[in-house]
Amino acid sequence: MAYAIGNFITQAKSWRWAFFIAGIPGFVLGVLIILTMMEPERKKIPKENNQEMKVSEYNSLSFCSKVGRVAKPFCNPSLLFICFAGAVRNGAGYVWAYNTQPFFDQYYPEVNTGMWLSWIPLVSGSISVVLGGFIADRVVKKSGPVGRIWVIVVSLLLASPFAALTLWLAPPWAFIMQIPTYIFGEMWVGVTLTVIVELVPSTIRTAAIAVYFFIISNIGGTMPLLVTPLADLTNLKIALLILYPGMYVTGALLYVTTLFVLKRDIDKAHNMDALTYSLLKDSEKSDGTSDVEDDTKKPSYGTVEN
Repeated sequence: MAYAIGNFITQAKSWRWAFFIAGIPGFVLGVLIILTMMEPERKKIPKENNQEMKVSEYNSLSFCSKVGRVAKPFCNPSLLFICFAGAVRNGAGYVWAYNTQPFFDQYYPEVNTGMWLSWIPLVSGSISVVLGGFIADRVVKKSGPVGRIWVIVVSLLLASPFAALTLWLAPPWAFIMQIPTYIFGEMWVGVTLTVIVELVPSTIRTAAIAVYFFIISNIGGTMPLLVTPLADLTNLKIALLILYPGMYVTGALLYVTTLFVLKRDIDKAHNMDALTYSLLKDSEKSDGTSDVEDDTKKPSYGTVEN
């Protein structure tokens, strides 16, 4: 919607109205979330010494202790590789998002970018996320958890030539090339999140996802800073070729590195959850309670839905 609002609203009113219209839904959604959503109550949280921890006991932990519990899984090589690969792929998206309008304004100033890019990312990107999860869940049944990584690698490699053609072809073909670019290039989003969930214990999955987004947003968000110096050395088109389709290929290669350690780290998280599940079930039998949170139910690895 950024291209539609940024182009059409700015032309009809002013640039200030583009910000007003983009920001108002955020206030409405914020109010709806406050009024309609509640944080689920956690009744028991496993301790590292394999005993149960009450919520009040967990809340009494120091800030450093809580951070340490979340940060520990990110010391695993597979999680580090995935975060770095995701940051590179995310950075390619930032580069294209920030430079789409300047690119077409410089090379094809007569073209109305909003007519095409107001709907192509929305439609094609949505198809990609759903299709990526569907394909990954089918592949993982045959090849195990590593199948998800192969789906990401193949999809990024398929998207990269179409992204390059976007920069080389003149409109309307440049915009048409964006359709397969988004369909293949956005599969990584949901599939990567599923891999992250499989790599961490069930008790810190929400926090782990937040850390993952923090990493890929901050590292990937700095990549647009490379466009100007590269454009000064060559030109804008070459700079975007390196930092847009080039980073798709680089991200795919970085995802491949996770294949060497992925299965081991997933088995480690699986064993930790299995031990937690067993201990909590034994505790229920001994004290006659059954108020264990849903997240501690024994997980089924390799079949997690996206």
